[in-house]
Amino acid sequence: MDINYEKYKNISREMLDVVIYVEGNNIIFYKKLKELERYFIDTDNKNSLPNGNCCSEIRRQVREDRKQGKKSYAILDRDYNDLNSFDNFIFPIDYYSLENVSLLFMEEFKPLENKIIDYVQEDFENRRFENLKLIIKRYDDKRVRDFEIDNNGKVHSDIENYISNVINSNNYLLRYKDLKMLITSFVSYNKQKNGKEANIKYFDDLPERLPEKSIKYLFDDKTYSEVMRELY
Repeated sequence: MDINYEKYKNISREMLDVVIYVEGNNIIFYKKLKELERYFIDTDNKNSLPNGNCCSEIRRQVREDRKQGKKSYAILDRDYNDLNSFDNFIFPIDYYSLENVSLLFMEEFKPLENKIIDYVQEDFENRRFENLKLIIKRYDDKRVRDFEIDNNGKVHSDIENYISNVINSNNYLLRYKDLKMLITSFVSYNKQKNGKEANIKYFDDLPERLPEKSIKYLFDDKTYSEVMRELY
C-alpha cells in the first residue's frame, strides 16, 4: 500500500500541540533526547518546509506558524551568530553546530581534536582566522597512513569580528568554529583506514555519548532555562 508521507506528517502536526523544527539530519539526534521525546520534531527530509531547511527558512516558518496561533519552536545551530540575534521561540545551541558537539563528546574524534589543537596553537592568533582542511596521507601503494590539518584559505571578512571576539582559546575554537568539513573528512578518513565497520555515525551515536540524553548539554544556562520554561 502506498503511504502519502506528506499527508500523514501534516495530519500528525495538526494533532499535536507543539512542533519543533530542526535542521536536516539533526533530527536523528534530537529525537533521542529525553526532553523532546513527547514532541513532534520536523525537518525538511521530505520537503516539508517549502524552501528547504536553511536557518532563515526555519525562522520564517516559526514566525508564520506563530501568527496562526501554533506553538512552533526551532532548535538551530548557532553558526557564526551572536546568541542575542535569534528570535523568540528560536533556540540556538551553544556550539557552531552539532558536529562540534560530536567532536567534543565522542572519543572517536579525539585524534582529530588533538590534530586541530596541535595545528592552531603553533600560531593561534592567525590560524583561528583560517578555514581548515584535512589532508589524507598515503603510502606509495595508496593505503591510508595518517592525516594532517592544513590551511584552506582565510575566513570571509564578514566573520572576522566574530572570531576576534569569541574564539580566543583552543576550547572556544573547538566549540564555536565551523569545523563541519573537518568532521566529515575525518569520518571518511577513518572509514578508509579502518574499514566500513569503523564508520562513525555521529548523529546516531552522539546521544549515548553525552553524560545523559539531555538538551542541557547543548545550551547555555539562559537558553536552557527558556527552553524548559516553554516546553514544560
